[in-house]
Amino acid sequence: MREYEINELKNGMRVVSCRMDGMESAAVGVFVGIGGRFEDERIHGISHFVEHLLFKGTKKRTSMQISKAIEGVGGHINAYTSEEHTCYMVKVRGKHQELALEVLMDMIKSPLFDSKEIEKERYVIKEEIHMIVDNPGHYASEVVHQLMWPDHPLGRMLIGTEESINSISRDDILEFQKNTYFPKNMIVSAAGNIDVKKLVHDSEALGAKMANYGKPRTEIFESRQKEPVVKICGKQTEQIHVCLGMRSVPREDPDRYVVKLLSIILGENMSSRLFQTIREKHGLSYEVNSGVSYFKDSGGFVISSGVKPDKLNKYCDLVAKELRSIKKNSVKSEELNRAKEFYEGQIALGFEKTMSRMLWMGENMISTESVPTVKEVLEKVKKVKIEDIRRLAAKIFNKDNLSVAVIGPAKEGMKLEFDL
Repeated sequence: MREYEINELKNGMRVVSCRMDGMESAAVGVFVGIGGRFEDERIHGISHFVEHLLFKGTKKRTSMQISKAIEGVGGHINAYTSEEHTCYMVKVRGKHQELALEVLMDMIKSPLFDSKEIEKERYVIKEEIHMIVDNPGHYASEVVHQLMWPDHPLGRMLIGTEESINSISRDDILEFQKNTYFPKNMIVSAAGNIDVKKLVHDSEALGAKMANYGKPRTEIFESRQKEPVVKICGKQTEQIHVCLGMRSVPREDPDRYVVKLLSIILGENMSSRLFQTIREKHGLSYEVNSGVSYFKDSGGFVISSGVKPDKLNKYCDLVAKELRSIKKNSVKSEELNRAKEFYEGQIALGFEKTMSRMLWMGENMISTESVPTVKEVLEKVKKVKIEDIRRLAAKIFNKDNLSVAVIGPAKEGMKLEFDL
C-alpha cells in the first residue's frame, strides 16, 4: 500500500493525497510555486501582498463570505508565503472536503483585487513591517538573512519594505498573479478523512480552462564571503538579541539530514548542548535555539538568543566553544542516537495531525516534485554517522561563513569575536 497517492491532471496540476483512516478532519491545501526569491527588487513583497489580497473577495464571495464558508462549518482557513512557495490551507471535517477545495480554488481563480482593498491591505502590510522591526528577536533573524545572502532575493524581507510595498500597483498585482498562479505551477495536497477519487475529480473540474505560463525563474546564489560579517543595530531594549547565521546545504543535498541532526544536538530542545550550557549551567538566557532552512541552491543554520548586554561576550565565547568542540571532537554515540530518536519522534507525533501531513506532502511536491515516505526519511537519518556530524560541522562552522546580527543597546566601539 502506497503511503501517498500522486495524480497529474490534464492541465498539468498535480494532486498529492493521503487517506488517514480513523481521522475526523481533512486538511486541504493549494501550493503555488512562487515566493520571495522570484520577485523583482522594485516589487519585492508582492507574493505576500497577493496572498493577503486573495482573502479580500472573489467574483463569487466577499471577504466575510470566504471566512463564513469555512468557519461556518467549524473549520479553519489560513495561508503563508515563503521564499519559494505560497500555500493556502483549510482544515475541516472530512464531509466538507469539497467545500474546502472549492473555496480555495475560488480565491485563486477569481480574486477581485478591489482598489480600495489593495490600499487598505497596503497599510496593513506596512504595519506588519513595523511590527517586525519593533520585535528585536524577529528583526535580528531578518538582518542575519540579509548578511548571509547579500544582494540576493533570499536576503530580503519576505514581506517587503515600505518603499517596495508603496511601489506595487494594481496592474503589478494583476500581472503577477496571472503569470504565476497557473496549473503547472500548483499542487493540491490533502490528508485525513478524504475521498481521494473525488479530490482528483474536483481538482480537475475546478482547474479547467486555467491557462499555463512559464515557470518563474530565480537567480542562483553564489557566495563571495571571505571573512565574518557583523551588523550591530542600536535599539533601546533590556536585552541584546543575537543571531548567528551560517550558510548550509540545499534542500536536496544528501547531507540535509546530517545538518538537521546537528541542529537538534546543538539547540532544538532542552537537552541540547546550547540549552544546557547557556541556560542551565550559566543562566545567561531564558532560551537559546538553533534551526535550519533549506532552499533550492542554499540553506541556513541559525543560532539565536537574547542576553543582558554585560553577558554578551561570555555568551559569544560559550557558543563558539560548543561549535569548536563539535568540529574537533564531534559527538558521542549516545548523543547522536538521542537526536535521531528525537527527530523520529517529532515526525511520528507530527504526522498524527492531518495538517502536518498535508503540509509535508505539499511542500515536498512543490519544491522537489516528489514526496519521500516516512520510512525513506528515517532510513537516511539512521545512516548518519558520528563522522558525518564532525564533517558537516567542520564545513559550515567557519569564520568565512559566519554572519552575526545584533539588535539592542549597542555600545560605541562594540566588537564581537567568535573564535571558530
